[in-house]
Amino acid sequence: MNITIYSNQNIGAEINSVNARDLHEFLNSGQDYSDWIKNRINQYGFTLNQDYIIQTAYTKGRPRKEYFITLDMAKELCMVENNERGKEARRYFIECEKKLTRLKSIEQTNRIANLEAIAMSKMKLKV
Repeated sequence: MNITIYSNQNIGAEINSVNARDLHEFLNSGQDYSDWIKNRINQYGFTLNQDYIIQTAYTKGRPRKEYFITLDMAKELCMVENNERGKEARRYFIECEKKLTRLKSIEQTNRIANLEAIAMSKMKLKV
């Protein structure tokens, strides 16, 4: 699977996103990309700056709109595509979220352990 998950976009409360153009290509949708993304946004009621953001990409030709979508929106788009590629992509995003959750948990555990170690060393210094 070659869909990149970006962690440098802020979309609502989310920071992880996918380029909708990459998802469209992976899903092998028969529709033109710009029609596909606009129709999906309208049909399923996705919200700008909550479910997706639009950035302008400057290419050699005219500028084009790049849609970055949350992982939740990506999973929903995969479900409604209703094909094997959609199922494969949805499972991929779910697995990525599980990994991110585990990493966050490990980071939080490490922070707590560091704070406890600092507190213990301060207590030793006072004794």
